[in-house]
Amino acid sequence: MTKVITVLLLLLSLTACMYETIYKNADRLILNRLEDFVTLTRPQEEMLLKGFHQIQLRHQSHYLPMYSSWLKTLGANWQTMDKRQILELSQQVSGHWYDLIQDAGPVLVQLLVSLDQKQRKQLISNIKGEMGKYKSRNERVENSIERVENSIERFEDALGKLNLQQKEMISRHYDKVAFYREVRVLHNQKRLSKIEALLQRSSLTVAEIEELTRYIVDAPNTLPEHIKKHRVQRIAKQIDLLISLRATLSTDQQAEFVDYLKDLDYILEEFNDAKL
Repeated sequence: MTKVITVLLLLLSLTACMYETIYKNADRLILNRLEDFVTLTRPQEEMLLKGFHQIQLRHQSHYLPMYSSWLKTLGANWQTMDKRQILELSQQVSGHWYDLIQDAGPVLVQLLVSLDQKQRKQLISNIKGEMGKYKSRNERVENSIERVENSIERFEDALGKLNLQQKEMISRHYDKVAFYREVRVLHNQKRLSKIEALLQRSSLTVAEIEELTRYIVDAPNTLPEHIKKHRVQRIAKQIDLLISLRATLSTDQQAEFVDYLKDLDYILEEFNDAKL
């Protein structure tokens, strides 16, 4: 379920091309992606579009100014920020992420409750299919390699071409945090089982709807203690990577990153000017 929610919400974040057009039509892109998992009726489609349009409006008015503030902080201080300062910014970003998920939670729960049993089975089956793609050891190895390659590609989007040393630093980092990903996968499988059990019931009480919302949102304060601990450790390792990588940047890579921040600022302006 986390993977589905992540896909939905990424469409409301900074990862857009044809910026203003994509941002204006994010609700329909979300609908199209969701229908890869479940076939909706026309009233259900309208319900989802209406709900996510309200999220878009809040995103534009409430969250875009936050993004601008973070970009200003990065633009002014990225070369000198220490571990504590990066952690504080990371906590702000992750807090905003969970706020977004909480905004989407009621919309998604309303949609889930409206599904008939055939639709619910279709949705759960497709989510399990996505989650179960990499069960064998060989598949997990291939997935890990792909994850590292994708990460290197994202870094190169911001920094330009990476050298061999920098690529090896990123690869070693992913080896170090592989355990945390496995723990998170197991946690998400348990969440999906709970969601599936609730959706097997023909009708839900108010308390059960609240429980369903809790499993979907998966807010930090509701996580098991071992997940919280692992999350803190994983973030610390990510920050260590960023600081170590920063020390290796060439003059050209530093200039590339400055241009990248300017590009993000332009995207934000386009998002802000979009007529929703």
